[in-house]
Amino acid sequence: MKIAITGHTSGIGLAIYEHAITQGHTVTGFSRQSGYDLCDLTSRQKMIEILVQENYDILVNNAYPYANPSGMNGFMQTAIMNEMWFRWRGNRDKTIITIGSVSADHVKNHFHPYSVHKKSIDDTAKQLRLANPYPQVTVVKPSWVDTKIAIGSDAPKISPQQVALIIDTIIESPVKILDITVESR
Repeated sequence: MKIAITGHTSGIGLAIYEHAITQGHTVTGFSRQSGYDLCDLTSRQKMIEILVQENYDILVNNAYPYANPSGMNGFMQTAIMNEMWFRWRGNRDKTIITIGSVSADHVKNHFHPYSVHKKSIDDTAKQLRLANPYPQVTVVKPSWVDTKIAIGSDAPKISPQQVALIIDTIIESPVKILDITVESR
């Protein structure tokens, strides 16, 4: 399969990128380091055009602008998911997997911009699936993941490689998997 991964140079994205390659997939990464600042609309549109023109099968929408999530930047993942759904609308052979967060489940009780951004992913995915079940739209919601972002937290963490295995399960599954919440034991 032909897979695109945003934010593929560290953490969860890097683990997914490396695992997908070992599984024999053709994988392309899109990040600032590869010349795609996905907070920039022109750069994001360029990536989307490549995904459409070069007939990618799967988008793993992982990048989050941790360095500058202010304003609309924080909603970048939602914007990418939404645009790719419109471009691939009705296509049974396409899948969009977006990395959300369990923090989205707590927006009612605790307001934090990161959580609000991740909640927009959940809400948008539900609306897109109601409008048309294809492409497949899946949201993976890990709790704490052992990345540089989680340094200092004593919460139980899952590894980026464990998230990559979950993504692999979604890719290889003969049935549609819509949402997965993952927490450490």
